[in-house]
Amino acid sequence: VFATFGCSGCQLTGKEGYGVHAMRNPRGPVAVMGAHGRCAAMTTLMARGLLKSLQGGKAPDRLGMIWLNMKRQLAVGPMNPLVFRMLDAVDGDPQTPQAIQRLEHLEMFVLLGDPGLRLPQGPVEFPLTVEGEVRPGATLTVKGTAPPALIGSKGRLTLERPITSLPTNLEPLPPADETAERNQRMMANHRRANRFVLAEVEFKAARGRFEAQVKLPDSLPWTNVILRAYLSTDTSDAMAVHVLRVKPIRHVPQAEGATPIAR
Repeated sequence: VFATFGCSGCQLTGKEGYGVHAMRNPRGPVAVMGAHGRCAAMTTLMARGLLKSLQGGKAPDRLGMIWLNMKRQLAVGPMNPLVFRMLDAVDGDPQTPQAIQRLEHLEMFVLLGDPGLRLPQGPVEFPLTVEGEVRPGATLTVKGTAPPALIGSKGRLTLERPITSLPTNLEPLPPADETAERNQRMMANHRRANRFVLAEVEFKAARGRFEAQVKLPDSLPWTNVILRAYLSTDTSDAMAVHVLRVKPIRHVPQAEGATPIAR
């Protein structure tokens, strides 16, 4: 599900918005929420409604419930007058009262997709332990216990870089006059920037318990990495997520002429 709060993200007439194009993409999102037209400070309330729906680790069963929560927050949700004035001065119309802006945005925001779409529900967490140092090139041993409904399930373990991080293998762009090569390299960098998985391992929770090993990359320039374990059967699934702190490399001073050592 793709939620966007940019102006004209779901523009339906004239120059169609990127949300409409995303919805038409066979490999795109199953639903899109966005604005038909120019939106302003009131999008803060829509975003708050979305976040409130996801609090507590369990989302509503149907997409329509999240959509109604977002609309309800926009219609009657509280907003600090000072915050509204600040946002409205930067991205809004101070001549239009807040009550009118709420009505405008209620008409403006649209849901492209089936409001009856059933959202996946599963346990947020299950027991998971990690053994080993989180440092470049090391190997971690991950052990866990599957919920009763997932005994014998297949599992996947992924190691990911932070969502706000940059990949380590971006290539410099050629000069602007080398159009073909520049476009090709930009697309390659785009794919690298949108791939967050550093390592992936599959396993099976045969008797309710499982153990898997994952090797860390030789380069870990980030302060932390995300370990995600996912279990699934044909009828249920569960996921456990751990944020692991990367142990920095400490360089040990050596005598002149000696080989440097990093610990």
